[in-house]
Amino acid sequence: MHGDWPVEMVWAMQSGQSVQNSDSENNTLAIPLRVREHIIGAFSFRRKAGSDSWRPEEIVALETLTREVSQALESARLHQEVQRRALREQLIGQVAGRIRETLDLDTVMQTAVQEIRQALNLHDVTVRFGESGAEGEGIG
Repeated sequence: MHGDWPVEMVWAMQSGQSVQNSDSENNTLAIPLRVREHIIGAFSFRRKAGSDSWRPEEIVALETLTREVSQALESARLHQEVQRRALREQLIGQVAGRIRETLDLDTVMQTAVQEIRQALNLHDVTVRFGESGAEGEGIG
């Protein structure tokens, strides 16, 4: 799953906690990235080899920044969801409006099929009336 990830990032994701790793080559801090209580990734912050250990106030600051990024990701996700819903509602409103322009059943169904096909860029839309297996009328 995370084969080429630094070990501290994997540990942070698995534990849900910040993880420090200080050795001769690295001085890193990994912080899990959560969105809606789900860990979706991790940040890794690295200092030059031989530098000082992470101070508690630095860790708190980076954890706070990570939470801010998480909140921004959640806000962006919600915004995209609202946009998708708005487009879907607009499409439904347009199709329904065109369908209501007539009271003739055949025209309503032909309009619905045509509008849905065009709106969703479909090759074909078929509607059949009647019970399954019985003779029925098709539009499309």
